[in-house]
Amino acid sequence: MQVFFEREELTLIARADEITQEIRKPISATEARELLDGISSWNEKVKTQWKARADTHQSALDSGDPEACAKVFKNLSRLESEGKLRQADRNHLKHALEMLTDELSRALGKRRSQARRLIMDAAGA
Repeated sequence: MQVFFEREELTLIARADEITQEIRKPISATEARELLDGISSWNEKVKTQWKARADTHQSALDSGDPEACAKVFKNLSRLESEGKLRQADRNHLKHALEMLTDELSRALGKRRSQARRLIMDAAGA
């Protein structure tokens, strides 16, 4: 299996039979579209305590799970529109957007700028 990460100009090559559970397969185009739909319809309440929110978001980003990153992005983009972002929130928002952009760009066969626009449109940003 070979995956190119444009942002870091890095190519990861691994034999499929040697991949451990530590490395997940990239999402498919269908899963990418479902992720965008999830961003559009996300309606959970954002934690108001900044420390609890920061810890939760950091864990989600560390997991590398695209759905978890999408939730972080949607939560923080909502707070951003209300003008309530702390510096840690801004960093998490940027990281979530970068991770989602990479994931969707690869899954949908789009340029990074196109994938970013799809994400922003889904979030209503």
